[in-house]
Amino acid sequence: MRRLDLAKHWPEIPKDGDVSDWLAADHTGEELAALIEQAPDYEPSEQAKDAPNKEQESSAADAEITRLAKLKPLQYEQERRGAAGQLDIRAAILDKLVAAERARLNPDDGTRQGHAIAFPDSEPWPNPVEGATLLDDLAAAIRRHVVLPDHARDACTLWVLHTYLTDRFLISPRLGVRSPTKGCGKTLLLDVLDRVVARPLPTANVTAAAIFRVIEAHRPTLLVDEADTFLYDNDELRGVLNSGHRKGGAVLRTTGDDYEPRSFATYSACAIALIGSLPDTLHDRAVSIELKRRMPSEKAEPFRPDRAGHLDVLARKAVRWVNDYADRIGAADPAMPQGIINRQADNWRPLLAIADVAGGEWPERARKAAEASRNAEGDDGSRLELLLGDIRDAFADKAEMPSADLVKALVELEGHPWAELGKSRKPLTQNRLARMLKPLDIAPQKIGPEKERVNGYVRAHFKEVFSRYLGSEGDSQPDNWTECDEIRTSDIFKPDSREQGCPVVKCEKPNNDGVLSGCPVAKRGSSPRAQRQTVRPKSDDPPYTGPVVAVPDLPLDSRDEHGAPVAANGSEPCAHCGRTDGTIYRYIDDVDLTFGDPGVYLHERCRRPWYAGATAVSDKPAKTPKLGQPLIEPGLSRRRIRELAEQYQDLAYANAQANGGDTRTADCDAWLRQTLAEDGVLHEFIEIEFKRVMAKVFRI
Repeated sequence: MRRLDLAKHWPEIPKDGDVSDWLAADHTGEELAALIEQAPDYEPSEQAKDAPNKEQESSAADAEITRLAKLKPLQYEQERRGAAGQLDIRAAILDKLVAAERARLNPDDGTRQGHAIAFPDSEPWPNPVEGATLLDDLAAAIRRHVVLPDHARDACTLWVLHTYLTDRFLISPRLGVRSPTKGCGKTLLLDVLDRVVARPLPTANVTAAAIFRVIEAHRPTLLVDEADTFLYDNDELRGVLNSGHRKGGAVLRTTGDDYEPRSFATYSACAIALIGSLPDTLHDRAVSIELKRRMPSEKAEPFRPDRAGHLDVLARKAVRWVNDYADRIGAADPAMPQGIINRQADNWRPLLAIADVAGGEWPERARKAAEASRNAEGDDGSRLELLLGDIRDAFADKAEMPSADLVKALVELEGHPWAELGKSRKPLTQNRLARMLKPLDIAPQKIGPEKERVNGYVRAHFKEVFSRYLGSEGDSQPDNWTECDEIRTSDIFKPDSREQGCPVVKCEKPNNDGVLSGCPVAKRGSSPRAQRQTVRPKSDDPPYTGPVVAVPDLPLDSRDEHGAPVAANGSEPCAHCGRTDGTIYRYIDDVDLTFGDPGVYLHERCRRPWYAGATAVSDKPAKTPKLGQPLIEPGLSRRRIRELAEQYQDLAYANAQANGGDTRTADCDAWLRQTLAEDGVLHEFIEIEFKRVMAKVFRI
């Protein structure tokens, strides 16, 4: 082999010229042959000589590692030192190379725990898909198997499509699936979503490390079930899930022998199912839906994974529609319903953008779902927001309040957490209250008369935080009741209705202890701008109003021994003490007692004695009315309702233990109705008392 350099024999050679250019310049083939004959033999460089040898050595080393990876553990241990010497590497490095090769050859070879994660991608539907029709079909498919409210169904449907578009949005809202107790369909809903979301990864328990590593590698849609069993006490896991709410969310970890810092992505779609409520920080980042136990009258088709081909078709159609409209959805800037702002607006923006692009009825349905979700979550704020709301209610019209009195008022609120805090279940203390308020720059100070000063709080110091975190009292929802069901057995048990009308008026002292729901007696001469009550209705307690009894004007500084304004005679008397002085409230029972129309009129100080005096319906004579007390025969007492609820749960648990998980609900219901009859409940009232006991069952 010879090498000819034409440039030495052709000085005018053009740039990038070759033999063809030389021949075109009137040179002949004979001249070219003569030059080749004179050219020296070709000798490769030392680097070129070594290249084939290195390739052969590398190929031989790879083959040796592959051979070692196929050996049984005992054989490999016998050969590893000799093989490491032949390859001129340390045995520890050889172990890592062999382990990596084994993982490549056999991902599920049985020598490793668990199994490899795989995410088969859905093939797009071959034909164009209409967005509104796709959403209709998805909503119908979800409701076909799961009983849930319409707004929850629509929120789930929009959330499903958002899982295919997470790279188009800055925020991926968590889907919070909650229920008051077991057997409400949370796992069933996740099973249905598993067939229609993008790259589903279901799990019933997970660690923080597993979360960020699987997201970094695969970007799945996490479907986390049974979260109430491990999420509350795992701060690290909650932090990872919180950071995954926003694009760019990541955690830092050191890796390798040299501890190199590496960033792991956490941004991914995630649904979390649990009994109870999400932790505050996750709840704030979630679109939450609440499931309730299905009634016999509510129809749903059982979900069979081997008969869910219709869901796979919908997943393929979702892929096609998303591919066609991803750019339009990502560029959309949907208008928010009134009152949905800040992070709540961030959570709903992706879902509303999908609804707007899909068209049809979905823009309106999506906004109704957002408003319904906001209303249902109205009392699910953070612990600090709940504390501020209760403090505002405790202050009422007081300018100052001793710390001891404020703590006592908070602890006495039934249904609120202040009586049992933390793992120790101890009540709130003055020191702990001060620590909770410290981040808001609110601290106790000396208040009261000069010679009797005590530590306490000044309402004016809360003015700014009340406005920032709670809004004005006028923005609260009044404690109204909507129409009840069709049960109308007697005047005693008839619920109030909207037709009676309860104007929202300024009240001297709100009732917010969760036991009774009250319509306050109006005070004449108050500000013309009516002020609404601060009692926050629960999501499953529809609001109600009733008539208002006027009370004459009061002297500004006239107070009774309880510190309440003294009213002149002429108003409805208190049902407990028979007096007309002070501020009288009209109470309507919502859970524990059932007072009929027109309710019962009580002083705030008389409410608990009256409530404690209500006894169960039995063969004993009814409670003797006091002066001015309406002739109202109370239903079951709160204590008896709780006893029956606990007995019902014990019976259901025993049935489940004896029958492989079947609680025999029909048998439990029959037992409860029989017990109510034995307690002396009249036949026409049994169903009413039955519902009250069942409401308590689901709240325990």
